[in-house]
Amino acid sequence: AISVNAPAVTYGSNAMVTVKLTSGTGTPTGNVLLSVDHGAPVSGTVNSNGQVTFNVGRLNAGQHAISVRYVGAGVFPELSESGTLTVNPRPLILSGSRLFDGTNQADAGILTMVNLVAGDDLTLTGRVLLAGSAVGRPVITAFGNLVLGGASTGNYTLVGARGAVTINARTLNSNPR
Repeated sequence: AISVNAPAVTYGSNAMVTVKLTSGTGTPTGNVLLSVDHGAPVSGTVNSNGQVTFNVGRLNAGQHAISVRYVGAGVFPELSESGTLTVNPRPLILSGSRLFDGTNQADAGILTMVNLVAGDDLTLTGRVLLAGSAVGRPVITAFGNLVLGGASTGNYTLVGARGAVTINARTLNSNPR
């Protein structure tokens, strides 16, 4: 028998696929071929526990087709199995800084995407709501007015996003007369 374990991961993490082979006549040996999204297969050697783990790297968010084939060795016949690997979008972590203006809002232009994966193209427009308007570091309480843009949009989400904005005091200028 052959089984495939491909736990869901969040975008930006390496995805792992473990293939387990079992038999009533001993532990299968040999090689397993793995293909993701009908791409070129990669080969892995079955270990002494009858399994092989593949690091398939960082995949875009979405559902990915997994195909595995045990090529057979000795008394162990060829077997194949398919499955799905889920890569969930990455919730954004935002940080920013602005001067006190008496409002509990912050424009996207002052926000930094702290957990953006290197090389990704993602933009923000709109504004967020903050837990307060006083000098300090209020957390962001609402992301609903933000819009994601850029080529990497599908790999990120505002669901589960978090962050805070530092509100700095304004310097008052006095003009003595």
